[in-house]
Amino acid sequence: MSTIQSNSASAQTCATSLVTAAAGINSVAAISEDKTSKYIGNDLVQGLIANEKSIGDNIASQLNQFVGLVHSVDSRFQATDQGLSQEIRKD
Repeated sequence: MSTIQSNSASAQTCATSLVTAAAGINSVAAISEDKTSKYIGNDLVQGLIANEKSIGDNIASQLNQFVGLVHSVDSRFQATDQGLSQEIRKD
């Protein structure tokens, strides 16, 4: 018979990796626009850079929400595992 076993350490390791990744995305310094240069396309690039920062912030936010879901699933799995273990021991 196979053993089914929950492993909070695995969930924690995955969650920590995701939080680290999200922190890396958010670690970008504040954007400072170059208002003095008159290069062709400078205005376009400034808008694109600001958009990239916004997208990065959104990705980091989604990763952090996913980490919350990982913790929630782990918590529920632990509770179910404990409940099943108690039921099996009764029999």
